[in-house]
Amino acid sequence: MTLKFANEIMPKPKGWKIPLWFKFLFLSFILLGGISLIFLMRDAYKDGEVTGKIVSFSKRGVLFKTYEGILLTDSEVEANGDKLANGTKWEFTVPKDNAPAINALEEAVPEERLKIKFREKYFRFFWQADSRHVVQKVERL
Repeated sequence: MTLKFANEIMPKPKGWKIPLWFKFLFLSFILLGGISLIFLMRDAYKDGEVTGKIVSFSKRGVLFKTYEGILLTDSEVEANGDKLANGTKWEFTVPKDNAPAINALEEAVPEERLKIKFREKYFRFFWQADSRHVVQKVERL
């Protein structure tokens, strides 16, 4: 009687191969998801303007610093037909590179009325801002 080794009794199983169509489908989903995410981050949902009095404006964050503020609207906010009631608290974000808007908001006194032009984004990551309303321009009234 001769001894047989284990690989002679049971042949080695062949490795499982991922089908080419599955690889293509997976990469297509990854690419489509990346393009969609870029679109959602860069494009604006709506453009508009709001008037009111500044309630708070500060630089926030532990690791990622952002300029955030709250405006108390004293008139109706209208952006693409949407309206908010009087006295609504409206949260906004100012990009770091928008120095004129940051200066105007820091110099504003509490009872001063401001007109803020903004763009509302579809999506913002936590390190970019707390609010989807991104200030473009600030005017004193």
